[in-house]
Amino acid sequence: MTYRRLCIGMMLTILPTAGCGTVANLARPGVTHGGKIPFGGVKHDREQITEAEAAGSVGKAHALAYKADIPLSFVGDVITWPYTATYTFINAPVPVPPIMPANTNTNTNTNTNTDTLPQPRAMPDAIPLTVSSATK
Repeated sequence: MTYRRLCIGMMLTILPTAGCGTVANLARPGVTHGGKIPFGGVKHDREQITEAEAAGSVGKAHALAYKADIPLSFVGDVITWPYTATYTFINAPVPVPPIMPANTNTNTNTNTNTDTLPQPRAMPDAIPLTVSSATK
């Protein structure tokens, strides 16, 4: 019975830290700082494993904890995916249109010669008015 209580106590102690990669992903300021990206929790855990393994023997325990956290972060990332995907899409920077230099060429190809332009039609001298018999 004591062993069972010990296991339950350990699970309850570890439970608040479950999915810490997802929590770190959601706590970061934004997309520009690497936060709130889809499946950023798993990415965070992988980065931490790499750093912990590079630290030597002290980091092996940390790397083991992060390796155990990857499945929990994956579940957390799946649950928070709609939020992170829309956050990334909505807060994406607006693309700047390319700036084209102004055309400084003064030699334009417009033809201002009036001889080659079509001539307007002549207006009639008088407009004939007809009076109908109903208005007399």
